[in-house]
Order: sequence, then structure tokens, then C-alpha cells
Amino acid sequence: MRKEMFAALLALGLIGVSCSSDDSSSNNGNGTRPNQHIKYITNVDTFYLEDGVMEQDSKVVMQYSTANRLESMQSTELGSEDEPNNTGNIKFVYGASSKLEKVGEASELKLVSDMLLYKNDAYKMGKVLKYDNRKNPIEILVYNEEKEQDILKVTYDEKPFFAFHTLRAAGIIEAIDGVSLNFAAPSTPPQLKLAKELIPTNNPVALQIIDHTGRVLTDLKITYQYDDKNYPKVAVMHATHQYEAIVAIKDNKPVYGWKTSTEESKVNLTYKE
Repeated sequence: MRKEMFAALLALGLIGVSCSSDDSSSNNGNGTRPNQHIKYITNVDTFYLEDGVMEQDSKVVMQYSTANRLESMQSTELGSEDEPNNTGNIKFVYGASSKLEKVGEASELKLVSDMLLYKNDAYKMGKVLKYDNRKNPIEILVYNEEKEQDILKVTYDEKPFFAFHTLRAAGIIEAIDGVSLNFAAPSTPPQLKLAKELIPTNNPVALQIIDHTGRVLTDLKITYQYDDKNYPKVAVMHATHQYEAIVAIKDNKPVYGWKTSTEESKVNLTYKE
């Protein structure tokens, strides 16, 4: 479960905005305008609380060209004394018209047109049930690994989404814009339609995953420390999880019940202008 907290933030933020349409460069209808002060993310350092101490778990470093185009993104999951670091390096390749054409590891670059059809079993059959008055998705139907329905409820602050300009520097928003022109076509994959619906305009501050019985499986709270330009430089996350586990043995058979676990993590964000 350790990666679930930051994964949730990325799913609602980076993935959602990366699938935005041509209205993302304006005020998203009644939503919040992108930050007028342009900054690009250069470093993302993630820490988890271990035995009362915040220990770094992973880091991401982003490299840009002189024209502020995102060229690479190197991610490293830090190992231990017994395990080596796990490192990946994503390349961004642009065509003659400066539009993003390929993304991936240097040995396995993928066409952006193919990546737009990316399938995520947990989301491809879901849908947005409700938006707030700033057009943030606040209630989302999703399916878990057992194909059971869960409800994802999200609350946002009023600050503009922090990674918008980074995604634009990667050419991702422009790549999606070309697809969104034919968005009503029957051939448009349902997972792409849902991705468009997941566009947030603000930063998530709370997230709950609720199962079909009404039980809250995950309760996540996010607190940001903003700089003077309304970019978060630190995000602190507290999560409580409920999960089924063996709680006793009776007549040589396991007895299952619900257990609770908590997690705390911190993400440090560094930018360039």
C-alpha cells in the first residue's frame, strides 16, 4: 500500500490534466485558470515515515531543453543495503513541428497516438458521477481488482493545478488536443473519454475510496505548503486504510475480519522558471 497515496495524487492530477482538451489553456469553462506565473517541475522527492523517521523512498528528475521542452524524466526507487536502486529513464521525442511524437524508455519508445489508447482495468469501465462548481471531478465510479464497484470521492483546494505547465512543456496537452477535435466520434475509446472527464483544475486535498457496502477503504488527506506564486513546494499526506485479513484461527480455519493501517508520506517539489 505504500505507493497508493502518491499514486492517487498522480492519477487525479498528472493523468487527468495530461488528457485535457483545448480548453485547458483558458479557464476550463467555470474552472480555475492555469497559474499565470509559469514554473516547470524539475524534482519530485518522496519520503515515507518509517519508525518515526521520514526516509526517502524515491526521486524523479526532469530535464528540459533551452526552449523549455521536457526531454527526459528519470525516476529512481531507492533500495536498501540488500536491494539495489531501481531506475528508469523516460525520453520525450518531438517531431519536426515540435509536437510530441514518442515517449518511453530509449530502447522502447512508443508512439503517442498508441499511448492515447492506454487501458487501465481499474478505470476503463468507470465514469465521473459528479463535479464541483469549478469542474473538478468529485465523485468517480471505479472498479477494483475483483471488478467490484468502488466510489472515489475527491475534495480540492482553490489553487491552480501545479503540473499544468510541466505537462504543456512535455507536449502532452497539445497531443491530446488533436484527438479531442474528433472526441465525439463513436470510435473514440471509452478509457480516453473517461480520462478527459477526470480533468481537475485544482489540487486534491482529500480522497476517499468507498466500497459497495459504504465502508471507507482509504481515507487520504493532503496538506500543501505553497510558495509565493501558489505552487506547492511540499505535500504532506496522511492515509488510513481498512483491509480484510486473518484475525484468528478457529477449528484450524482462518477467521477474517477488518484491520486498519495508517501511512504518512511527504513529497518535496522543486521547479524552474
